[in-house]
Amino acid sequence: MGGVFFTKRMNVNPDDERGANMELNGEKTALPPWLKAFSLEGKIALITGSGSGLGREVAKGMAMSGAAVVLADINKGAVEDLAAELARAGLQGVARRVDVTDADNVREVMDWTV
Repeated sequence: MGGVFFTKRMNVNPDDERGANMELNGEKTALPPWLKAFSLEGKIALITGSGSGLGREVAKGMAMSGAAVVLADINKGAVEDLAAELARAGLQGVARRVDVTDADNVREVMDWTV
């Protein structure tokens, strides 16, 4: 699965002008310049399982790369917390509860997203 490089914080200088400065989890961080080549500006990403674990980290990475992220998880509280965290960092994310075992619920979230 692509996007695994988002799961660990990179050791870059937050004051480095070559990176995109931002704050996430109360920490100043910077994206390295090469990551700008992976810009998702103007794109919408629907991430299921974004309430925890790898899904949460992939959702953060997509948002940091410029995507508007639909944070979907059965645990709506977890994705609401992540949406608030992204908003504090100036990033776009909206929380939606989804049960991926319910095809109608998945269709509803997909329709809402697009």
